[in-house]
Amino acid sequence: MKDCKIVRDLMPLVVDDLASEESIQFIKEHLKDCKDCEKYWNEISKNDISLSEIPKPPIKMAREKIKKRKMKSVIIAISAVLYLFLIVANFLLQPISLSATEAGIVANDLGEQIEIGFNNNYKYFNYAVENNYYNDEKELTINAWRVRFSNQATENNKSGFVIDKVDVDSIWYTSKDMQDILLYGKSELGNRITLPRLILNYYFHLIAASFIVSSLLYYFMHKKIFKYIAILACSYIIAHFSIMGKGGPSYFIKYHLSMIILTTLPLSILIYNLQNKFFNEKLSKKSH
Repeated sequence: MKDCKIVRDLMPLVVDDLASEESIQFIKEHLKDCKDCEKYWNEISKNDISLSEIPKPPIKMAREKIKKRKMKSVIIAISAVLYLFLIVANFLLQPISLSATEAGIVANDLGEQIEIGFNNNYKYFNYAVENNYYNDEKELTINAWRVRFSNQATENNKSGFVIDKVDVDSIWYTSKDMQDILLYGKSELGNRITLPRLILNYYFHLIAASFIVSSLLYYFMHKKIFKYIAILACSYIIAHFSIMGKGGPSYFIKYHLSMIILTTLPLSILIYNLQNKFFNEKLSKKSH
């Protein structure tokens, strides 16, 4: 009975949102075993507040709101820093295609093999053997590039590589000027041109279309899934411009697409939290 008296004295404070968290917990524990006090609680609360939904005290709620705001601010800051880090990293590591003269590429005939070398250091290169679509000749295509942030580690690439003559009919260097240079062999079709690939442009237009559609669907249907899709699409569009600039064609599809996707992730988190913060502040101003 003693606990019942204390509990009943505390109940009006709970209804008025003035009770401490300890008092609320004490009442909850007591009501589990006391039907009389439970009945009394239902009378004074007019059944508007269930036992499982006893409100938290204002001070506790205020602390939780402040904690959530701080957490959101930290997430926004981390996302912004990560986004800027990726932009700087892309500026320093983005491949810059080299002409044959800039690369200093040479092809030396070693009898049964061809040695491909570079006279200039501090570069990267790759090569691939493919069959010509028109005459089924085996063509070795080479391209080289540099990065703004270069160090001694890239000097390991300066020696080039060696390939057997039986494995290729011709060797080409893909120049940044698009006019490919024949280093070895003969070409029945004459000179050739390698154009940058446009697949990133196709992705961009597809994502832009999905952004417009998802934004309209969210506006009319108010479903969160469309909101998330719109934010993700918007982030991809901004990331595309951040990595590619105004251009879309690329000789380095894997690199550029990877950087765009990596940049999209922190950017989407940043945009999501910023719009939530803006929306909540707007609601708060209206309520006041």
